[in-house]
Amino acid sequence: MNLVVSFLNGREKYFKVDDYLVDEDMGYLKIYQKGVETGMISLNQVIYWFVED
Repeated sequence: MNLVVSFLNGREKYFKVDDYLVDEDMGYLKIYQKGVETGMISLNQVIYWFVED
């Protein structure tokens, strides 16, 4: 699936992911690919995100 993230600087980034995890209390979005965490994005830099299949 594709995870689309729009950042505060106006850019939009597409990630090929198997799964993702959002923790609003800690303020991060973790990206997983093939069962391994491949990225972590701070939510204070994100405007919105959505998933495309």
